[in-house]
Amino acid sequence: MSHHEEPADAAERRDAVAEALASVRAEGLEPSAEGLALLEAVAAGALTDDQALEQLRRSYLR
Repeated sequence: MSHHEEPADAAERRDAVAEALASVRAEGLEPSAEGLALLEAVAAGALTDDQALEQLRRSYLR
């Protein structure tokens, strides 16, 4: 990820993560601590959504 990221990209990521959390919570569910940490990393731009999914998959295959 570029260090010169457009502010709109960061805002879009944060909005997408907030929307995903709202959807899960509307179903009466709560993400695990690990899931929340991965979502926060995606929102911050530290991980792509594909990287977060791969980490989550690996954690369930242990």
